[in-house]
Amino acid sequence: VDPPGPPLVSDGVIRRWVGLSRGGHPEDGLALEDEDGSNALLRALLGLAARGDGGDGGGAPALTRDEAASVVVQSWLEGGETWRSCVPAVLSADGSLLPDVAESARRSLRSDLDDPPPSDRSVLELVCQAWAGRA
Repeated sequence: VDPPGPPLVSDGVIRRWVGLSRGGHPEDGLALEDEDGSNALLRALLGLAARGDGGDGGGAPALTRDEAASVVVQSWLEGGETWRSCVPAVLSADGSLLPDVAESARRSLRSDLDDPPPSDRSVLELVCQAWAGRA
């Protein structure tokens, strides 16, 4: 649930969160998942992206357009409940993000296709299953 009003953390903290969500490797033992296995940090960032404005009805967005697209793409890469439950609100708030998200997804797929396949068949199967789930 997204409370009304501006975010309770500084812009610098939000920028750091965006960076952590992109990295995929938590630093300093930071746990990004809650008890249900959902990426809590990503959910919070998607909530900020869905708000559009700074939360005060007319302020600057908490996330830049690039940051909002980035967290949507990260949610897509992770899949699961966060993607299904949070992203529709973000895209409803700003449908113009969709071309940026689609382009990032295309680049991600191209990168995976251009990389040499993993030598371990079980890893290759996991990669294939992940992409099938994203489709």
